[in-house]
This record gives sequence, C-alpha cells and structure tokens, in this order.
Amino acid sequence: MWDPFGWTDLSVELLKALDPDGFERFCFDLIQFEAYDRHDDPGLEGPSGRSVPDGGCDILLNVKKPPSRRKVDYQRAYHLHPLTEDEQVRTVYSCKSGKYWPKLALEDVTKRKGFGRAAEVLLEGGYFKLLINLPGNLDSGLTHGRLADALWERMKQKRPDAEDPRPRIEILDAHALTGFLRARQPESGSITGWADRFSIVPLLHGLDEWRVYHQEDRSEPEFTDDAEREALRGALLGFIRHAPSTPRELGAWLVGPPGVGKTRLVLEALASDPAIEQRVRVARTPDEALDALDRGRLLVRHPAVVLIVDDCPPIQVDPLAARFVAATRTHTSARLLIVTPASEQVLAKARLSPRWYLKPLDPTATRTLAARVLGVPTDTQGVHDIARLSEGYPWFVDLLARESRVEDRPPRDVREAAQWALAASSEAARGPEIEALRLRRARCLLAASITRRIDWGELSPAQREDVSRAVGLERGQDLFDVADQCVRRGILRRNQGWKYKYVTPLVLEREVIAWLLDPGGGHDPGGRTLVRYGQLYLDDFFETLLRLGLSRELLVGMARVGVEDLERAPADWGDLRSLGLLGPRLRFVARHAPGATARELRRRIEASSIDELRARIEERRGIMFALEELATRADAFEDAEAALLRLAQAENETYANNATATWASLFLVELNATHRSLAERMALLEHRLNDPDPAVRTVALEGIQAVLATRAFRTAHEASDGAWAAPTGEEAHLARAQAWTLLGARFADPHPYVAAKAKRAVAGELRGAVRAGMGEHAMATLAAHLADFTESERVQLRDVLAGVRAYDAGWLAPDGAYPGRLEALLAPSSFKERLRQRVAAWGPAALRENDDALDEALAREGLAGDVPLLHELDWLVSDEAVRAHVFAYVLGRCDERGILLAGLRERARGCRGVWAWRKRAVFARYLGGWAQAGRGAAAEAVLRDLKLDAAEAPLLALAVMELGATDERLAWIRSALQGDLLDEACVLELGRRRRWLRQVSEAAFAAFAGALVEGTSIAHAAAALELLVEHIEDRPERATPLRELVLRALERLAPHRVHGMTDHFWELGARLLVEQGEVARVAELALVALSQPRGAKEHAWKALHAAAARDARAAWRAVATALDRRDPAAGHLQMAFMFHRSSFAWPAEDVLAWIGQDARRGRTAAALVRPRSPELDPIVRALVQRFGPRSSVADEIIARVHSTDGLVASLAEHDAEQLERARAWLADPDPLVRAFAERLVESLTQSHEQHAADEEDERRRWGT
Repeated sequence: MWDPFGWTDLSVELLKALDPDGFERFCFDLIQFEAYDRHDDPGLEGPSGRSVPDGGCDILLNVKKPPSRRKVDYQRAYHLHPLTEDEQVRTVYSCKSGKYWPKLALEDVTKRKGFGRAAEVLLEGGYFKLLINLPGNLDSGLTHGRLADALWERMKQKRPDAEDPRPRIEILDAHALTGFLRARQPESGSITGWADRFSIVPLLHGLDEWRVYHQEDRSEPEFTDDAEREALRGALLGFIRHAPSTPRELGAWLVGPPGVGKTRLVLEALASDPAIEQRVRVARTPDEALDALDRGRLLVRHPAVVLIVDDCPPIQVDPLAARFVAATRTHTSARLLIVTPASEQVLAKARLSPRWYLKPLDPTATRTLAARVLGVPTDTQGVHDIARLSEGYPWFVDLLARESRVEDRPPRDVREAAQWALAASSEAARGPEIEALRLRRARCLLAASITRRIDWGELSPAQREDVSRAVGLERGQDLFDVADQCVRRGILRRNQGWKYKYVTPLVLEREVIAWLLDPGGGHDPGGRTLVRYGQLYLDDFFETLLRLGLSRELLVGMARVGVEDLERAPADWGDLRSLGLLGPRLRFVARHAPGATARELRRRIEASSIDELRARIEERRGIMFALEELATRADAFEDAEAALLRLAQAENETYANNATATWASLFLVELNATHRSLAERMALLEHRLNDPDPAVRTVALEGIQAVLATRAFRTAHEASDGAWAAPTGEEAHLARAQAWTLLGARFADPHPYVAAKAKRAVAGELRGAVRAGMGEHAMATLAAHLADFTESERVQLRDVLAGVRAYDAGWLAPDGAYPGRLEALLAPSSFKERLRQRVAAWGPAALRENDDALDEALAREGLAGDVPLLHELDWLVSDEAVRAHVFAYVLGRCDERGILLAGLRERARGCRGVWAWRKRAVFARYLGGWAQAGRGAAAEAVLRDLKLDAAEAPLLALAVMELGATDERLAWIRSALQGDLLDEACVLELGRRRRWLRQVSEAAFAAFAGALVEGTSIAHAAAALELLVEHIEDRPERATPLRELVLRALERLAPHRVHGMTDHFWELGARLLVEQGEVARVAELALVALSQPRGAKEHAWKALHAAAARDARAAWRAVATALDRRDPAAGHLQMAFMFHRSSFAWPAEDVLAWIGQDARRGRTAAALVRPRSPELDPIVRALVQRFGPRSSVADEIIARVHSTDGLVASLAEHDAEQLERARAWLADPDPLVRAFAERLVESLTQSHEQHAADEEDERRRWGT
C-alpha cells in the first residue's frame, strides 16, 4: 500500500521541529479552524509571544452561542478528539514546547505573581487546555493531577470554596493535535498554510474514493459496453502499461460531451487491473494536481503514480501537461490522464498524445441498458423510445428508464424527457408544483450555460440580479439555491467553486434552451429578456447554440425575433446596443436570417447621414463585420454590398479590414466568397464607377484594384449556402481586361481626385498585369488615354515603365508592341520634358551606369543657346525636382560661364526653415560642381562675397561644407554661429557630414565644436554631438581633450526629447565617456533623460546599462540619489523603471543598505528588480524577509512578476512561465519566502486562468 496523502502525512516530528513562537502560531491557527468550523461568531485572542506577559494564556477562546455542530456529533463525524467545548464559556490554551514542558507549565501556575488568566477562567466555569509539541508521557512527572492541584490552589486564593477544576483541565500532546488534522483534513482557513510549511502532499483521492464521489454526484447506472468503449478501455490500459517513446506520451486526454460516461469508463478500466488501481490518485481540479506536483513533491514520493485530473477545462490542459512532463524527468513510470467535458474540436490542437473522444453509446448498447433497468426485453417499444430520446447518454438512459417505471410509460418526446431529468415526479406534487420546480431548474441551467466560464462567486450583487433576471429567476440568491439543487440532481457539474460549470448531459442543455427560448411558445420567446439583462455574458452564447445542434426551425425562429427587434428599433444607433444587436446576437441573426437582416441593415445605414456614420465608429465596426458575412450568403449579397458601400463612403479608419477594404474584397477574382458570378459583379462594379457621386466612384476604384490584384487575401468564411461562384481562367482574364478598360475611362473623370486616384492605381497594378499576361492590354489602355495625364503624371508613368523594363522583362512578349510603343509616346519632345523626366524621378532609369553622362548631356543642352535652364530655375528648386541636388553638381561642372549662379543664389538667399533645404542644397552643390571642374578660385571668390552679407550666412555654411573647410573658413562659420545667423535646418546639416572638416586643425575643430555646443538651440548641441562622436571614433586618442565638450553636449540634450540619429549619437557619446571613467556623470545624465515625462528613452537606458556594467556601485549611487528627490522628476523616473524591460545587476548590499527599514524605498527598489529566473533575486528575497510576505513591498514585487518584458504573443504563456519560477521558490528554506511564493503562485494561477480563458475564447471566435 502507498503512503497516505494530505494531512495524513502530518507527523509528530514536524511539530517537534517548531520553535516556541512557531508552535504558538500553529496552535492558534488550529484552534481558530475548529472554532469557526463548529461555532457561530466565536471570540479568539492571541498569541502574544514569549516576551509578553499573558497570565499563562497563549490563546483565549470565547464561545458566545450554542455550537452549530455539537462536540459529540463532530467527534463521530470525523473520528477525532475535538479541541473546543460546547458550553458558552471561555477556554484558555497554553502552548509549551520542548522536553521541559512539564516544568514550564507548572511554573506558569506556581511562580506567577498575579492571579493568572487560567485560574480566572476556571473560576468562571471555563476550561484550561495545555497543548504540547511532543508526545506526552502523562503517567509520570507532571501528571494531569499535579497540574490540576496547582491550579486549584491558585483558584482558592480568590475563592476558598472553589470547586475542583480537574474535569475542566486537559493536556493535548502532539499525537492529539496531529490526529485532529489527519482526521479532519481541513481545506480552508489559515491552518492550510501549515500544509505548505510542512511540505505535505495535498489531498488526492484513490480510485474507490473517486467512485464514491462520483456516485454521490449522481446515481450510477449499470456499466454497459459497446465496441468503442471496449476499444478505449484497452487503449487506456495500454497507455499506462507500455513505455512511452516520447515525453508527450506520458499524458493522455479523454474528451467527450457532458454525461457521455467518461468518468465511468475510466473507473471501470482502471479497476479491472489491481496493480494499476493501487497507483491511481485523482485530483478533482487542476489546482489540486499542480499543488501535488509542486508543493507536495508527488513524483518524488510516488514515482509510478497514475494521476487523473477530472473535469479539467480545456484552457488548463496544456499548462498542466507541460508541468507534469517537466516533473517526470526521471520518473517515466508516472502517467497523467486528463478528463474533460468538451467537443471533439478541442483535440485538434492538443499537445498530448494519445487523445481520445468518447461518443454516446451506440443504439444496441443503449437499448440493452434501458432494457436492464426496465426489466423487459430489448425489442419492446418503451425501450426503443427511451433509447431514441436519450441519444445514447448512459445516465440519461438510466434516469428515463427509472422515471418510466414510476410513470408507467416512456416520455412522449424529448421535451418531456428533459423535464423528467430536471426533477423527478417524487420531488414535488404533480401539477403546478412540479412544473414550477422544473421551470426554475431549467432557468438555472440556462444561466449556467450563458455564464459557463464566469465565476458566480466573483459577481457583484447587482450582477447576480442581472443574470437571474436574464433567465427569469426572481432573486440573485435563487441562482445559488437552485444551482445547488441541480448539482444534487446530477444535471449540473461545477469545478473550482462556481467558476467552471456545465450542464449534463449535453442533450439536456439543448432541450432546456429550446424549451425556454422557443419563439413559438417558450417562456422567453426568442431570448429578448435574456438579451436585455444578460448582454455582458453573451459573448459566445449564440455560438453555443450552434454547438448544441438545436433544430434549424428553432434557430431561424430566434433569428426572426432578432430581425423584428432590428426593424422596431429606434433610429438612434445607441438603441441597437441595448437590444444586443451590435455583437454576437447580430452575427447570430445574420447567420440564420441573412436576407432580412441585410435588408434592414441597409435601410438603417442608407437612412443615416455620412457624418453620423463617421461618428459611430464603434457601432459601425460591429455592423460591418456582420455585413461582411452577409455578403457571402446567397440571398443577401445586393443589400450587404450596398450597405458596405455606404459605410465605405463614411470611412475614417485605416485598418486593413475597414469597410472600404471589405467592400472591395467582394470583387476579388480567384478568392471570390460570394454567390454572384464574376460577370455579375463586374456589371455591378461598372455601375458603381458610373455613379454621379464622386465619393462612390472613389470607392469603386478600390473594387477595380481588387479585380486587378494578382496577390490578395480575404477573411475565411463558411460556405453556408453551397459552393461560391468560381470563375474559369478565361473569365478571369476577360474580367481583368474589362477592369483595365474601366480604369482607363476614369483617367478623364470630371472630379480631379477621382482621376488622380485612377492614375495612381497604375503604379500599383501595371507590373502585376505584365506578370499576369495582361501587359499588352493594360499598356494599350494607357496609350489610348495618355492625353489625360499631366506632365508630372507622365514622368511617374515613365518611371513605372522603367521598373517594368528593369524587373519584369522576362514576362514581356518578345514580339509585343509594348512597352516600346508607350515609351515612344512618352518620349520627351522638348528640353522641358526631358528635364522633368531626368530630374523628377528616382526610378530604375536613374540607376544606370551612364547616369552622369545623361545628366551632363541634359545640362549642356540647358546651358546652350538661349539657355533654357534659366526659365526652369523655379521648377529646379521645387519639391517636384527630387534629383535636383544631385543634378546640381553636373550643372556646376558644365556652367563654365557661371550663367546660373545669380539665379540660384537669389532663390536660395531668402528662404528659411526646413523647406529651404533643397534650394540651398542646389546652390551649394552647384558651387561644388565648380570646384570639381577646377574652378576652385572662382568658388572661393563667391565664398568671400557670401561672407559679407549676414543674410547669406546659411548659404556660406553649406557652400563651405561642399568646398571643404579650412581654419579660416571654419572661423567664418563659427562667427555666424555665435551671431545666431544660422537657422536650425542649417545647423543640423552641419553635423550630418564630417568629411568637410578633415583639413582643419584640432584647435580649430575644438573651437568650432565649442561654439556649436553652446549655440542657442538644442539643434546646435545635437549637431555638435554628432561631429564630436565621429571625430573621436576616427581617432580614439582625441577622446581625452574633447571629453568636456562631449559631456556638455550630453548635458544640454539630456532634459529634452531627442529622436532619430541624435539619440543614437547621445548613446555613443555616453559610452565613450564611460570608457573614459565618467560612470557617475553619465549615470546622472541618463537619469535626467529618464526623468522626463515624455519621449523615447532607449538611448538613456542603454547609457545607464553601460554605466552599471562598468561600475554598478557608482551607477547605483546616482540612481539612489535621483530616486530620493521629492519632485515630479523622481516620480517620472520611478515610473520609467517600472516599465523598463531589462534588468540591472544592482549590488544587493548597497541597495539594501539604502532601503533600510523604509517601506517607501522598499517599494521603489522592488520596482527596479525584474524576477525572471528560477533563482530568486537576492534583493527580492531580502525585501520579503525584511518587510513580510503580505506587505506593500511584497505587493510591488508581485506586480513586477506579473508585468511582461514588452509585447508578448500570449499573456497566458507568460503567466505559465512565471508560475514555473514561482513554484520553484516554494522550496525556499525561509518560511516567509515560502509564504510569499504561495501568495504569488495563487495570484499567478488566477491571472493565468483568466488570460487562458480569454485567449481560448479568442481562438474559438476567430479560429486561430
């Protein structure tokens, strides 16, 4: 036989190991458990500790009322010796530890100066009980009699006629105390924390206990086999007996609908082999199993266990299996069997193998079972009726057969069969009384169905009232009262309190819903009351209706009620929400009444103004998703399309699945999900493109692009009305040809925006057309409408054609007329056109090897004769000329006479701000072209002329950058900086390149950088920092003389938001200084940056990490100083640390010394630490020991454990990983740390369950 589990593992030795204070706390928790277990409103005091005078009383119990359970009944029920008394008196408990307990107990009485609490209570008629942590030898030494004599003498000091207290004095030794716990097996109260401290295996059940529990839950019919069950029993035994080939085969999963007989099958299979039966232990919840694996070291003590987890929710299967496999590294004889009430679909994504699905009994076995209960042959009509109506659920078969014997007939139909299941005829008087009882229970089961994963215990009173009203119960308390009846009847199962619950058998849940919600006569026709009060709980209820297999007539009827509500709803969109018609109910109604739903939604949408539709973003999205589904239905396409088009006109969202994209997806070719042919949809699209409203034509162009798309995607839908229309390859080719024709017609659209949008579509679709074999037709269409393109649009079109030549040449027809003919039509016929085609595009044509040659030819043409370039200077410095600053070099080289100098200088001179960059760059690079052509002296003369005019200081600076700096030229720019003559755009440009400074001396560079650092704006410091960092990186020995300048630049930038390359150079500068030993100053500056309320701070974090890696103690001193400030910056800094996702290796000794006993500092330090490893961080451990496991500091640590390191794919998986770590901390030798770990495990478990449930719901909803 195996060692017993649970509190039966508690030994005397465990009590002996407790110190006196620990034993007192243990005794207090023990007395407190019984006091609340069998007394009403008991009063309890103590313990106060060894150093506090207590009058010989460690614990005082005051019984104020008659007990709820008498002592004798308590003793008989649990076979134990109670610790409290029934009388309404006080009881003193004294706790003694160690082998000198007799002496200590006697001295408490004889040597006490005062009268003593024990004698006082005994005089009142109360009790005195001595609790000791050792086995007591009560026949020698201090006996019960000697202690009683001493107390009696003390009592006589106050009352000489005091009665002998002997009957009211008791000594309870360690055997008595441990015996109480072994017999009572407490599962709640503070005493349960001692199970963890004693490392006791949590209570698990043997196979016989599981059978008894199962029989208590519901009557057990005679086990009946069919072929599938016989095979499954053999597979189950084989799974346990045979060695696994992979770790995944250590666990198995048995799934089936509620009431199908999963538990009974496992019981019968395992009981058939005595050797296996002895190995079985059953956990009624996943938490029990996890506790046994972790705190109870189940596999260490019982390496061959067959662990069964009954009624395990699907969302907890994978985490439980992973934990079991992790614990079986050296225990491959252990097995895990998980039993779950669920549909077969959950097995598809299971990680366990093997996995089985148990179906209802086959008809032959069902008839056999019914005949046995009825005591009649299997071929009688009553047997056939019961077999048909029970649908093969064994318990249901048994129940119907037994009720048939009482009623002397089988049920008339499945509705009556369900009512028999709800309540036996013997439970109430026939007629209205039994009907009312069955109705109340049906309503309760409906509540369980709509809230199957919502913990009733967590609902507020108001929420309970809402759930009750939603199903027709009168009060919130009715929910629990009737549910308890259903549990006892065996038609409702629950797990983990009231969190997980389900109706059993499945056929009963289906019939209860059909009975209550039937539009043709149900108690809540169509579910209007359910929707009105239960909206918060209906997320997946309507999907549940499909899962249950309800009749189509019922579903259509319920949908018809929804359509009626939609038709009657007021015009205000907000009223749709109160009717539940913007979420799951709308999707349900749309599924089962698609035509009517689409018509009504279209009516409401077309009756709303565009402005109102734009304002109703939240409501609009729910309706849009319903319309997307409706468009796939045979009788709803036209109305759904029109409604979606109207929503697309009101579009103000950029999601990939917004209304515009959803409408456009209706015209996809190969991915069609509608019942309309491609020809029909193309006719509709043409109609939309010819609509008088330009807003409609604009949306219709999205449909054209959907037709032309050769790479596309759409949301997956179920083909509810048969296969969708699938075009042939020829039909697809013709449709795309038509689409290009329709697109070409829009190039001349009277509305400029529509025309421009149509022409922009060419860039996105032309290359796809070439690859799809449509290139000739597409380019012919473009050629036919080329007159509709502006000059700049022609430039862009030629750029697209260049891309086709560069990347798609293999798909062009060798003998085709295009793109050659189109290129010829686009060929420039004037210098103006040639200039724009060369300078207004960056496409592949600009990347050819003879690029400079082409530019030079164009430049010389523009400078020849009457110099046409003089008429193009305004365009050349515009944003449309995207290559002008490159072309300017060629202009400078070719303009030997300097014809363009004055014009470019004039246009660059007066501009300011960021938009001035192109004009200035064209001028500066034009001068650079002069220098490249050997006209440096002429360029120098221009520089000296620029120097004379302060307004031209920005031009001078950029020109010097192009020509290269000397000490003299750099002095000019330094003077401009000091005179604040350079705007921010010019200053930033100074720092972006450093080649122009290669010829200057170190002194000149340092003087220039100093002036730049101290400039008037932050842009000056940013530009200086870039130059300084690159200057040092070029020659590291420059770091020392330039260190103070780098520090000053970092200091100026630290309090400000920086971005782009500036934050990168800030980090590089900080790292350079750390290498120079400036750890403290870098840390201080990084903390200044981190203290700012807004802006990206990654550069500062990296700098702080670098400082801490170099000298953690110096960095910590800076952090501690910053955190100690009592200003908003310190608060911002603390928040930044809380949300930072990388940990620091702070010196534990320094951190703890800074904290001292200050809880505020403790919370702050907790926010700095990120517990992410199996080994508990020493700072965290010390904080728990110093402030306690339930302190505000501990709360902060728990919050940090829950927090993620940035975005995660699954919060449930994150919690599971943290749970693994937290469970490892349960083995810590310090009881305070273990208590904290227990609290953390409980918190993470709850969080994991919640996130897992949410994610499971998302997976079911979206099929991911």
